[in-house]
Amino acid sequence: MSDLKPDSSATRRLLGQVASGDDSAFEAILSRYQRRLHRFVQSRLDRRVRTRVDASDLVQETGLQAFQRLDDYLRRKPMPFWLWLEKTAHERLRKARRRHLAPRAAPSSARCACPTAPAGFWPGKSGTGKTWPGTIQRKVCRGKK
Repeated sequence: MSDLKPDSSATRRLLGQVASGDDSAFEAILSRYQRRLHRFVQSRLDRRVRTRVDASDLVQETGLQAFQRLDDYLRRKPMPFWLWLEKTAHERLRKARRRHLAPRAAPSSARCACPTAPAGFWPGKSGTGKTWPGTIQRKVCRGKK
């Protein structure tokens, strides 16, 4: 931790004001880091997610989450504020990636109801997302080897 650059005096001053109950000081801190945070998020946003999620939205979500968790940060101060903000943004990036790239379950009407089918099996799909050849699918649903 000693290699980390400590917060600037301006950031420490603003954090002190936030701790005293000045919400506008938190807005000032976020304004200070907004461009840097946007670059951080934009550079790490998965290209497959970029079509669905805007970096500005993730920056805004990061600010909201940081505000909600600010009391804990001020009590513990586990790391410099910028690093904590970056960590929070990274969590938002991971959540967006999971939400938008997670495999989607088939509607219950499309699932195979036969008792010999593998768990999660649904007609035409395997666990790898590839289509099962028709004969294998028919045999599995009929319980044949």
